[in-house]
Amino acid sequence: EPARSMHARPIGVLISCSCAMVAGSVGAIQAPAIPLRAAALALAAVALLRAFLVLGQRASSGSLSRSLQSLFAPVSLAFAALVGLTGCLALLGPAPAGLQVLLVAYAMTVCASVGVGNAARPLLAIGQMALTFLPIMGRIWKQLPGLQALVVLTDSWAGVGSL
Repeated sequence: EPARSMHARPIGVLISCSCAMVAGSVGAIQAPAIPLRAAALALAAVALLRAFLVLGQRASSGSLSRSLQSLFAPVSLAFAALVGLTGCLALLGPAPAGLQVLLVAYAMTVCASVGVGNAARPLLAIGQMALTFLPIMGRIWKQLPGLQALVVLTDSWAGVGSL
């Protein structure tokens, strides 16, 4: 029945949320800058909310189940935005290298796994992937001028291939 299919792999969402709660907690403890601390705490809180939505929706029926299901997409987008933001803020500020690796690596795993979990909802998957990846990519873009040249080169080759 449709009300039982909030996510293709609910256990995957719960594992992702558990990892986000750990990454967010570590970020909140280790971050030297207040914006990163706040984003990391918000990530942990939204991950907890997301886990409750999945568990609550699966345990309920009727209008409550549908209401919880309707909240899944916006909460998932907020979650993805916070994942991307924490990764970006870790690269922006004076965060320890280990924390940078943790938050950026977690963001990239979320980005890679979203397409699988939300394959039936491509707009949600694309939105989550963009919100997770683009903030980090934007920060890296500013740090690495050589990357800009690579993208220009790639774009020019893609243009040649489409002629």
